[in-house]
Amino acid sequence: MIIAVKIIISAALAVNLASCSDKSMQIVLQEENNAGENVSTDPLAYLEKYDVLKNYVNREDNPVFKLGVGMTVSEFLKKNINYYIACQNFDEMTAGNAMKHSSVVRDDGSMDFSTVTAFVQAAHDAGMTVYGHTLCWHSQQRKSYLDRLAASAGTEQERKDVLYGALETWIAGMMGACRENPDAEEGEDRGRMLVTAWDVVNEPMSDGRPDELKSASNQEAESVARSFYWQDYLGKEYVRYAIKYARKHGGDGLLLFVNDYNLEATYNNNRKCEGLIKMIEYWESDGETRVDGIGTQMHVTYSLDPEKQRKNEMCVENMLRMLAATGKLIKISELDMGLQDKNGNDILTEDVKLWQHKAMAGYYNFIIRKYFEIIPPEQRYGITQWARTDSPKDSGWRPGLPSGIWSFGPRHLWQCCFLCVPLPLRQPQQCWYPYALTKE
Repeated sequence: MIIAVKIIISAALAVNLASCSDKSMQIVLQEENNAGENVSTDPLAYLEKYDVLKNYVNREDNPVFKLGVGMTVSEFLKKNINYYIACQNFDEMTAGNAMKHSSVVRDDGSMDFSTVTAFVQAAHDAGMTVYGHTLCWHSQQRKSYLDRLAASAGTEQERKDVLYGALETWIAGMMGACRENPDAEEGEDRGRMLVTAWDVVNEPMSDGRPDELKSASNQEAESVARSFYWQDYLGKEYVRYAIKYARKHGGDGLLLFVNDYNLEATYNNNRKCEGLIKMIEYWESDGETRVDGIGTQMHVTYSLDPEKQRKNEMCVENMLRMLAATGKLIKISELDMGLQDKNGNDILTEDVKLWQHKAMAGYYNFIIRKYFEIIPPEQRYGITQWARTDSPKDSGWRPGLPSGIWSFGPRHLWQCCFLCVPLPLRQPQQCWYPYALTKE
């Protein structure tokens, strides 16, 4: 699929990034065989024959499937190598932070959607779609503003009214920013929606009490200090209103997902997945609310303890069967992977051995294979790879861990290794999903 060989990152190669066959992009070690012919000694040289990732999706068998990638918006707007990697390999992007409440709403409640608009327009111009992330969450809210609103209300009903007003204003603004003509004057047509699928609610369920919503009463003090739990002020019905406002301002044709993590977790044998499904049933029980899909983040870890890894895989398969049974669209929304030794200690990227990379590749293989095996074609919204590259040590997300599918190696070489996942591909070819490694 993409860049199936090692590539020196330079301005000169950016315009050619789509091609795996451009020999000027390759660094291949050669030696002569007994016949005097040059043969490659590079163990990854076989990767030259593979195409960009999205070309391996069988669109006939998977009519709604999108191969996605998490993206730092500032990187995409620079149109650097990350831009070309995204455009050439993926159908859709999810913004890491730029479309979240605290990135747009200021302390006084005013909103700046300029970065959102620039991102959506740039993606549209590049022929990619944007998956909206996220309309309602407890984290990364403009907490100071929302806390003041809540404190300013006299009665409980007044508090609900002012917070529902703030929620609708935020969602209406975001819907407007994601249209063809976002800068149209009041009363003028803003055009069609360019972002038509959203995490309408993100991470609603409690970890310790997986049949309950997150609340200041069931979360750690550190999380409570930096979060705004909408349900503590508005009750469980807040999700119904978020969905209502999204459809009101974005159109009934929007695909609205509820997204959460640890649905595949072994520590409670998929109880969080079960709790989320039941909560969605509750929200839809009013006969008006409709949730179109469920996102399972899948920030997974490969364990070098065989028994732990067997249970990891068992719970992934159980989760997919539970999600498939809902009949809803199912998206693996933030897939990435860490690595732990037999004692549960994280292994840093710099310490990962080749055989361990291959073991992680096998787990990617398992996850993707089971997704296509268990989720019916009409329910396969897609898979989004959250981490393009392994996480730097100073990152706020999985710091220093081998979480990406591409890695910076010595002298800033990119190197990719692929694994076989036949089900989603055009026949008779096989589908290969990448796991990146640094070859010393």
